[in-house]
Amino acid sequence: MNIVLIGGSHGIGQSYYNKVKAKGDQVKVLSRSQHEVDSEDWIEFDVLQLINSETPVFPETFETVDAFVYFPGSIQLGLFKQFSPTKVIDDFKLNVVGAFEC
Repeated sequence: MNIVLIGGSHGIGQSYYNKVKAKGDQVKVLSRSQHEVDSEDWIEFDVLQLINSETPVFPETFETVDAFVYFPGSIQLGLFKQFSPTKVIDDFKLNVVGAFEC
């Protein structure tokens, strides 16, 4: 399978990357940092730059993609009275708009 992982260089994303690589799948990890991803599998990529670009360009990965997994995510934790519309919009951009743009 050809799998594209967005944000797969840390945490759950890296764990999934290791699992599918061990299974023999072809993987491209698009993330801001390479961390422990093999260099041939990593493409530097920032979802927020894609979202904020007037002419968004998604990097080339595979001719055909069998699976697409979106790992970036953010959530503001705390008391409701501490939230601002800006924080909610920032989370929405990363969690929803980012996945849509990708």
